[in-house]
Amino acid sequence: MEKSKYSFTGLLDPDGRVTGMYGIRGTPTAYLIDREGMIIGRKVGYRDWATDGARSLIAQLLEEEEEAVVADSYDGAAEKLLPASGEIEGWRIRGEVMEYVGTGLFDYLDGGAELYYTYDFRAVATAEYENPAQGLSVVVDVYDMAGPEGAFGIYSLGRRSDAQFVEVGHEAILTEFTLDMWKGRFFVRVQAFKPSEGTQQALMAFARHIAAKVAEKGETPSLLKRLPAESRVSGSERFFRGSLALNNIRYLPGENILRLDRGTKGVSAEYLIGSERATAFLIEYPSEAQGRRALEGYSRYLREEGGQVEAVELGDGAFSAKSGKALWTVVALKGRFLAGVWDAGGLEPAVRTVGRMLALVP
Repeated sequence: MEKSKYSFTGLLDPDGRVTGMYGIRGTPTAYLIDREGMIIGRKVGYRDWATDGARSLIAQLLEEEEEAVVADSYDGAAEKLLPASGEIEGWRIRGEVMEYVGTGLFDYLDGGAELYYTYDFRAVATAEYENPAQGLSVVVDVYDMAGPEGAFGIYSLGRRSDAQFVEVGHEAILTEFTLDMWKGRFFVRVQAFKPSEGTQQALMAFARHIAAKVAEKGETPSLLKRLPAESRVSGSERFFRGSLALNNIRYLPGENILRLDRGTKGVSAEYLIGSERATAFLIEYPSEAQGRRALEGYSRYLREEGGQVEAVELGDGAFSAKSGKALWTVVALKGRFLAGVWDAGGLEPAVRTVGRMLALVP
């Protein structure tokens, strides 16, 4: 401790008494403790608590105006959407229905929970179902994401132009063995173990049943309306918060170059620009100053990486950068909005696309 200059207090437990009291099964084990001294979450194994998702979770628990979601305060809305045995003909629940609330998601999604917290995750209810007559089984997860924006956001990370979209809920994506859907504040995933004849019909049956139980409506994030329709690839639109979510769309090396946090919102979509399919993005910051810092920091980073960064006529600080693959990045700022294009096949069409985005923001 002294050699490494650790500042926290270290306690030894030579007889294992405290280890037993806390139910520790392995090291490291981390606990989240609320203001009342109550344990509200536990994670066994290494976890990077500096990620956007972890910070978002802790900020949510600390905010005085926002009630922390703990098991005894959640109303069970997600579990109520799960079909009971026999509600869908031929299907019955196998085993126990499980519900994970707040920090409990770490126990269910080891390694993937942080991403859900960036979209305001509250709870997930999950159950396995079997149909003995058809020899089929599926797992159904119903995620309560607190609001439609979060539900669409986590769902949208799976959107792509060549996906098979189906009309159930507000929108759903169907594959050979999975179905993802969002409706209201809920994100639903139905997954089969062994794809076979009848699997997709079963996935649709569960999705329709759950969607019918969700009375609330949900609008896509308003920021999506500021993406120009011209040359946009339908079905590619996504919504993100924080750098962790953005990195699932476009990986940017470095320490949160675009300065994304809980107060920022972003959308992206694919566009046909020049001879290439490019990705356009639009980010709304809480203030123009924060957007300005992101613009300048991104430009500086590209220069330091050897990029050919040059000014473009899209406002103060707007720039273009050419990659080694002869693809273009163009980024500009208008007020609180940062607009840009990655991997464009030509500079002029990229500038026009960014200009059209800026024209749609106040």
